[in-house]
Amino acid sequence: MPEEELFNYKTFKEINEIPESIREVIGNVRKIREIVNELNNKGVNELYYIGCGTSHYVAMGSALPLLMHSTIKTIVAPASEFMFYYLNNRYKSRKAVIAFSRSGSTAEILSAMRQAKEKGYVTIGITCTRDSPILKLTDYSILAEKCYEESYVMTKSFVTMQLAGLLLSLYQISNDYEWAESVIKESAKLPVAVEKILSNKQQYFTLAKETLEKNTFIFLGTSITMSAAFEAGLKFKEMTHAFTEALHALEFRHGPIALASRSKEIVLFILAPRDKSIDKVIRLYNELINKGFNVRLVTNSESFKDQLYIDWSGHVYYSPLLFIIPLYLMAFYRTILKGYNPDKPKDLVKVVKTF
Repeated sequence: MPEEELFNYKTFKEINEIPESIREVIGNVRKIREIVNELNNKGVNELYYIGCGTSHYVAMGSALPLLMHSTIKTIVAPASEFMFYYLNNRYKSRKAVIAFSRSGSTAEILSAMRQAKEKGYVTIGITCTRDSPILKLTDYSILAEKCYEESYVMTKSFVTMQLAGLLLSLYQISNDYEWAESVIKESAKLPVAVEKILSNKQQYFTLAKETLEKNTFIFLGTSITMSAAFEAGLKFKEMTHAFTEALHALEFRHGPIALASRSKEIVLFILAPRDKSIDKVIRLYNELINKGFNVRLVTNSESFKDQLYIDWSGHVYYSPLLFIIPLYLMAFYRTILKGYNPDKPKDLVKVVKTF
């Protein structure tokens, strides 16, 4: 099918709009900084990042700078788990909750934010939908309208909301770490990096076609890329009805390696950023190849340009935003080749409105 015809599918069109939606977030950095200033003025020293489904994975990636560098207590949880186990007022710390929701109407998110406000939490909502309930409910909000999607599946909203969340986290540590400001400025390079990835569509189509008869996919990441590993697994489930799993890379050796007896049935993707984990992860890659697994790397290591190579020399925090894009396109192509509807997968609802 010619590429121009693929734009009739909302999902394909929305993946290709990722650079534009990134530029919108970058244009909102002043507002993001203002929100961080308000959190500092209020003495917030305990943060909760929450979401549902893809938005939960957005929360995971967004919180990385705080989890790795800040003395602020930071917890990431699905919205339901936040309400079940974390929502309390037993401690005197000043709490804030940052909620991610494409629609701004998800039942669990709204319930969580209402309960948090009742208990005195500062509430922040990040969404893609104008006039959504979360904008009226929260104390502060970030609206990224260009990441709004007509498709049921989330793609550009994952990238865009996670970028907004990352910038929010980076500004929170910028007073303690001078390098955070330079990382924030690096975000300006992301649109061009995404455009380069999108220019390699034939590679992703070929790989989708080669693995079309496979229905078991495992996505391995590190702490940096786990948000993208989980998200890739979800998209392959939602769109192509495959069985998927996401694991921390080296954990595969602690039990799941027993799947070597079924290696021909499985496709493994390792999301390997060029950081201090790379040598050990590549060692795992070679081990899995030797055991007969069908393994592909998604990496920005120049040693593996024959794989799903991502041309990115910027900060590792941005790698999940980039590494997910080839996998989105693979999921899309698999869906089309299987004769499914990528815009409205069977049994999927766009917004979960009950809790």
